[in-house]
Amino acid sequence: MASPAELEALLRQPESLRVELTISRTDTDTFGEAICAFANDLADTGQPGYLFIGARPDGSADGQPRNSILRQGRNSPGPLRSPHV
Repeated sequence: MASPAELEALLRQPESLRVELTISRTDTDTFGEAICAFANDLADTGQPGYLFIGARPDGSADGQPRNSILRQGRNSPGPLRSPHV
């Protein structure tokens, strides 16, 4: 599981094969697309993917404290990993 410092660093990065930021907290289609992309790991990185919900493209929080986004990430069951890892 990523540490708070690692999550902060990921939020500062542009979106990538491993990082998806979405402002919406209700767009399950967007969530599903990101989760499927992480699970498929088409680039075969073997690295976990991170979906930040409620985050603007610049990594800032949309309508909630930034630490709330990080806290939700830490309380999740863990990063999504490809089944073949």
